[in-house]
Amino acid sequence: MLENAILKYKRYEDNKRVQDLGIAIVHTHSEFMGSACTKLWYYNYYKAYSTEGFRASLVYGSLFHLVVEEVIKNRVLIDSEPSTNKYFLDILKTKKTELADKISMNLNDQDFSLFDEEIDSCEKRIINIIDEWIKVWDEDILSRFDVIATEKVLIKPIRDIDGEQYKTSVIVDVLYDEDNKDIVMIQSDSAFSESKTALMDVPVYKIGTADVILQEKSSGHLYIMDHKTTGSVSSYKARLKFDLQLQSYCNLLNYEINFGSMQEYKDCRVAGVIWDISSSKTPAIAKRLISGKLSTAKKAYPYWQYIKAIKEYNLNIEDYKDHINYLQDMSWKYVSIEEDVFSYEQLARIDHEDLIYSDRINSMREKLQRITHEDHADAIVARFPQCQAYNSCSFMAPCLANTPYSVILNEQAPVFSWLVIK
Repeated sequence: MLENAILKYKRYEDNKRVQDLGIAIVHTHSEFMGSACTKLWYYNYYKAYSTEGFRASLVYGSLFHLVVEEVIKNRVLIDSEPSTNKYFLDILKTKKTELADKISMNLNDQDFSLFDEEIDSCEKRIINIIDEWIKVWDEDILSRFDVIATEKVLIKPIRDIDGEQYKTSVIVDVLYDEDNKDIVMIQSDSAFSESKTALMDVPVYKIGTADVILQEKSSGHLYIMDHKTTGSVSSYKARLKFDLQLQSYCNLLNYEINFGSMQEYKDCRVAGVIWDISSSKTPAIAKRLISGKLSTAKKAYPYWQYIKAIKEYNLNIEDYKDHINYLQDMSWKYVSIEEDVFSYEQLARIDHEDLIYSDRINSMREKLQRITHEDHADAIVARFPQCQAYNSCSFMAPCLANTPYSVILNEQAPVFSWLVIK
């Protein structure tokens, strides 16, 4: 019966490769990172509580990702100044509508109004930066690489210390789809629920989505690229040495080209990672001073916006030549491409780390499913010893204020479910 099962995993519900894993569990790099605070993991990945409102910082990044993905696919249809290109502006408008429809459906009237203002602001800021982003993309990426995939889902089995498939046990509630006569299994909150069954030896996988996979024209080597948006490019660059996400994705890609869905690249080497970092706070064109001229103060400002201002105000560009050169030298503060190598010596280390995190997470899950009362969860999932993110954590109210979650009206949705087709 279970041979006909498909896996439904949050955010990947419609991905056939994920569905075809069947009776399995998958983890993401984000879940591994989130498990550093076991209480956060409990709320977010085990109980799968939803949170009200929206995070403004995520709206820009989400819209930017959607837009540049389409730009990459349709680069030949967009000229070198996309901010005024109808095809690009249509892409931006379409993706803005898609994102707005997805997020706004769960917002109350007050949050909807705030969200509407935020996404309008995001649209303007993307227009402010897109000309330079395209220029850097063409000069630093397309000149050197071919794009072989965008938004590529990568999957790899977690291996135990003997190299065998790592497995765990899951207790599920068994439900029935009366319309289709199919069986639906949902991860149970408790082993003591009325309807349940134990699924033993469930295989565990790691999954990730690469923004872009590139192949170097000169060597044939493969690189994983990630689009990053930030309020401060310089601050983000300083943290890159601690960003292990793309190194982890290189491990997934190496598995895919040798044993998975990309074996046509089996003879290629996974050689490195590239971060495409851009500012989420790119200003509009400069305003004139009372004198009618533009400021030449020595501070970072997007040179392409400065040049647009010169043209709009009919000023003499020669009068600002030196200042434009200065601003061009500072342009990395708005768009920057950073690169790092990937060595095959890291493969074994990443495999071991994936096993460590998987085992810790699934051990917590197995213990949580066997407690007799929700209050007992505190003995298994504790708050991080010193919380560093209480101002930005979506679960700060029930965590730091010690408010029982039973009095907070947040909906719960399963992270995992399995559909057994009869």
